[in-house]
Formats: sequence, structure tokens, C-alpha cells
Amino acid sequence: MFFSNNFTVYSPICGEVISLDDVNDSVFKNRMLGNGVAIKPTSGKVYAPFDGKIVHIADTLHSVIIRSKRKLTFMIHMGIDTVYLKGEGFKCFVTENQQVKRGDLIFEMDLQKIIECGKQTVTPVIIMDKKINKLFITDKKVVTQDDKLFEIKL
Repeated sequence: MFFSNNFTVYSPICGEVISLDDVNDSVFKNRMLGNGVAIKPTSGKVYAPFDGKIVHIADTLHSVIIRSKRKLTFMIHMGIDTVYLKGEGFKCFVTENQQVKRGDLIFEMDLQKIIECGKQTVTPVIIMDKKINKLFITDKKVVTQDDKLFEIKL
């Protein structure tokens, strides 16, 4: 269920939507960084899920934090334990403080490389703000970057 007057987050990655409860990492499973969903990617391309600003890129290129124009902060964490790859298998196409539009290509993951290195490609998409009232998660099981992933009631 989506409402036009709330904030919409589109999927940054093509793949299968899974609950954070099914992510093999206690930080995400226990929602220590915030609520959201995860995606088992079928493509390594990562797109901006809304218009906003890149506020942080991990030195190891495994995660990016984006802030919306409504001052909501989101993390896209590309893979599980991929911090240990030290950037290997990742390409970044943006810089910190750069403005992005929904659908801009911002990262690329080499899914095969990540798997060969013994890491998981599951990608949590987290809203880091605690001030949200309700999160409406898509009913779709498979999404592309053109699909709504979730909507936030502020």
C-alpha cells in the first residue's frame, strides 16, 4: 500500500526482496542501524533510490549513505562482511556531497567476485532515522530500480 503524500524509496538494486529478519548479520537482523529491507541482487548495478545527496561513502566502497531532500538518511550496504574486501569488487561513480537523481548509477558490485571471496551479496537498504511513524514495504518479491521498495509515513 503506497500513499502519494509520503516519502517513496525506489529499489536501488534489481533482485529478490527479503526481510531483515532473514539477513545473516545481527546488526541488520536486530535493526541496530535502523529499519528497512534487504535485496538478494540479480545485477551488480546500484542506483540512487531517490533524489538526494551522497553524505558518506565507506573507504572500502561497501556502503553509501544518502540523505533525501526531506532530511531522511538511508544506507545501502552492499553485501555482508564485504568491508573485509577493502574495496575489491566495487566501483563507485559518485563522490561525497554530490547531488544525485533517482535512477542515477552510483555503484557497481562484481557479484561473482564477492561470492568467490566467500562473502554474501545480500544488500540491506536501511532508513537510519528513528523519527519515522510507519514503513510500508512493497509486496513484490522481485524488484527492479523502477519499482517502489518502500514508502515512509512521516
